[in-house]
Amino acid sequence: MKVAFEVDLSQCDTSSSLWLGSSSRNPRTPQSATGETFRGRYQGTSANAAVRLYTERGICHLEFNAARMAGLKAPDLLPPDALSVLVGKVIEEVSTVVWPVFQNVDEVTGQVCWAPHWEDQVKLRRLDLARDFIIDQPALVQRVLKEVQPKYGKTKAEYRGPHGSWTLTNQTKSTGMERIYDKSAELASDTVQAVMTKAGDRRFRFETEIRRDRLNALGLRRLSDVSAHTAWQALEHRWNATRWGSPLPSSTDLSNILMGMTPQNREKIVGFLHLEACGLTSDFSESQLNDRRARVRKAGLLPGIPVDLQGPPSHFLDLSSGRLIRIPTP
Repeated sequence: MKVAFEVDLSQCDTSSSLWLGSSSRNPRTPQSATGETFRGRYQGTSANAAVRLYTERGICHLEFNAARMAGLKAPDLLPPDALSVLVGKVIEEVSTVVWPVFQNVDEVTGQVCWAPHWEDQVKLRRLDLARDFIIDQPALVQRVLKEVQPKYGKTKAEYRGPHGSWTLTNQTKSTGMERIYDKSAELASDTVQAVMTKAGDRRFRFETEIRRDRLNALGLRRLSDVSAHTAWQALEHRWNATRWGSPLPSSTDLSNILMGMTPQNREKIVGFLHLEACGLTSDFSESQLNDRRARVRKAGLLPGIPVDLQGPPSHFLDLSSGRLIRIPTP
């Protein structure tokens, strides 16, 4: 995650050993001072945090992995309601170097006091949310999920590595990314065993990295906006955008689906399915694509999925239960 807050530059220590380096740039306006950025690293007990101090704007950025900073061991996740406490502790640890404006010293007691509702003054710049799934058919998920087309075309990529590791990503240039990956494989590579419900199950993890524009759209502008409820709403919104919760087709015969169609319609639908699965629809207009995709969906098929996987939907990934759910047979 990444947060930003205003600092009192007169109380900041730019000579601290926390800083690893600095750089300068020309001021934004003739009236502004030369902008200098200090880059540092806070070494916590369990993890590190990247620290940036922007002297021209009087802003500090902190960036870290919340679960690791809290001392949680894989595969545990930090509950959203615990985030404010954690961020407060990290800010307190670095406050002698980057003094937040919501922190004051009592003139009588000499104690450091925090302003009421200080969380309102901590702005979110990136929020990482995650949900685990226990999967009993990992091969099905890996084979089919990569073919699902997300909303609002994003850059898709699939990665495979040692220990059976597998990751699927949907990414934009600036607003964030989503990934789903085999967490069991990652844990095995770290010689840590994942907690399974039964033999053969694997833990998959869905992660969404939500950046500034999406945070604003989701109403998550400040640290005080984060709760179990709002975090779940944001997670659900991003999950729906990936369409990874769509019914996943099986590799059964298409004949039952195509049986009632005319030969011409069969040819049109199967031909378009093959063209889109091969990425050969770039010369179609948007209206043509929408029309053909609507026909395909009306037939109970999924655009972008290879023809050999266009059997009746058999399963779907259920976000609420964190399971691969079998679709009941009519």
